[in-house]
Amino acid sequence: MAYTSFVPATFSEVLSQIAGYASGTLGWAASYDNGSSSLDEKAVITPRVGDATFTLRYEDNGSHGHRINCVAETAANVVSSPVTHIGGLSNVWLFAGETPEPWMHVVINSIPGQYHHLYFGFLQRYGVYDSGAVVTSTHWANSLTTRDSWGNSGNGSMMFSGGNGTGYGGVILEGPNPTIQRGTFCWPSHNPGTTYARLTGGVLQEDNRRLIRHGLPLHNAAAPMAPFLILADFEKDGYVVPIGTPPGIRMIHIDDFNPEQIITFGANDWQIFPLSDKARSTNYNYWPEYQNGEPTNHIVGGSQWMGIALLRA
Repeated sequence: MAYTSFVPATFSEVLSQIAGYASGTLGWAASYDNGSSSLDEKAVITPRVGDATFTLRYEDNGSHGHRINCVAETAANVVSSPVTHIGGLSNVWLFAGETPEPWMHVVINSIPGQYHHLYFGFLQRYGVYDSGAVVTSTHWANSLTTRDSWGNSGNGSMMFSGGNGTGYGGVILEGPNPTIQRGTFCWPSHNPGTTYARLTGGVLQEDNRRLIRHGLPLHNAAAPMAPFLILADFEKDGYVVPIGTPPGIRMIHIDDFNPEQIITFGANDWQIFPLSDKARSTNYNYWPEYQNGEPTNHIVGGSQWMGIALLRA
């Protein structure tokens, strides 16, 4: 496992640093090409020879801010996910590891207190199938100012949870089903098509949100962490099976922790980040978690209690 942080001047520097870190620190095949135009600029990373290649490209999205799109591609399949609505570059962290599978997580602090996330690599697989390449990110659907994000937006996503569409993160699943060779993170009501499995497993998934339920026991009073368990609905009939978990990252209840705080749990150090911001009280997607003593099945606005812990050392 390894980590670094830097303050980039441009998004070109972000791509260049990611590629340099992947090759220089991790020993992965990686390159950065500034291209003849911004459309050609890219970082290409191959963590495992003969498996998926991850291509990162920068895009200026006008009033929607900046974005970095990550595409995971094998010879037969492609999945992708953009990290979007980035308003600036205050700081960037890179976390990565090799075991049990190669992975990298990029944290972008756009303005003080506001964070964006991109994760790519390979699942720790359950069962027998090829690749397991995964890519996911935080993606808002509207503007930098409204942040109509991941509560009810049709095309928003929040780390291993998607909207009503493909292209907001997914997993390459080659082998177990001759028709379905990939999956996309999406709502349970969305039909992504005959060639995609419907995937869930992020903080929008009901079981995973046990970490933010008041009154339920947490895993550990000091560091209540749980893995992102990725679930696949191959038949789109509501029946899911676990296919794996992404290494190096955990869900965590962050109410009692500060953004960027480092905690030691067992033999490892973990660094904590909100999924967006720790307390966005003005988000008009705010729903109470409980009404009349009953769960509302909505997420609390902002990310007061939802966060991630990234393996640092």
